[in-house]
Amino acid sequence: MIMSEPCLAAELSATFKSLRKEGIDFVMMAGDMTNNAARNQFEQLAGVLKESNMPCYGCVGNHDSYLKTSRPDMLELLPGMFPGMATDYILYKRPLRFIVLDGSFWRHRDGTFHDFYDKAQADGIGMKPEQFEWLQWALACDVTTPTVIVSHYVFKANNDVSSAGFNLASTTNTSVGSKVMELLGKATNVVATMNGHAHWNELSTYGNIQCIQNAAFGEWPSAYRVFRVYEDRVEWEVRQVGNRGLIRESCLPEKGLNWMISTHAGDLTGEIRFRAKNN
Repeated sequence: MIMSEPCLAAELSATFKSLRKEGIDFVMMAGDMTNNAARNQFEQLAGVLKESNMPCYGCVGNHDSYLKTSRPDMLELLPGMFPGMATDYILYKRPLRFIVLDGSFWRHRDGTFHDFYDKAQADGIGMKPEQFEWLQWALACDVTTPTVIVSHYVFKANNDVSSAGFNLASTTNTSVGSKVMELLGKATNVVATMNGHAHWNELSTYGNIQCIQNAAFGEWPSAYRVFRVYEDRVEWEVRQVGNRGLIRESCLPEKGLNWMISTHAGDLTGEIRFRAKNN
């Protein structure tokens, strides 16, 4: 999304109010809810949720975990976004189950993981070993409910050229992506993954799993997805915010090429059918 300027907060609130009028039940954010994880940015988001009355669930992104105070501030100010005050959690919204992963722990040069950024020591972002164990447990405890995995990082992408001509192959998958997808591929009820981070919209596949990469709300093309859930399927579409002024405020000139919106077949609208034994 990235919450950084007042104009974004105002537009996000307006968008949420509009979606509530349509009957949208809740929102799921795939990380980078803030720009640099400062307390005032979490306060802005809390204000948006209160004003719009939109139920919302969160996923920690690297922009949400820079400071030693970031996670405590986030859980204090946005407790409703993290069931059980956990950043790895399971959420049932029948007929779906969501498994939400916090992949934004900073790996230091000595191989240890930390929940804040230290420029002198940081050597990438990743998932702690115990998170893989938790994910294996979460997958095994329910093997029938259609399941969506939500994480900030890209586990599987096409890594080709977008319809706008941007070379997506230069953007690598997260270092744990192949390991996670191998686990998910063995779980017959996982139907989709959803993530943010890379800021372009794209659909890729891994076996029977649809891997949905979401564009950024706070940068061009200022987009988001709307999902309609039925007993046997999910239908979805990409939308842009209604306020074109937000595009002017949020567009990064150096990214004037619309690299963040791809219009290959399946990128802008699609359908996820549940397999018969998962209905």
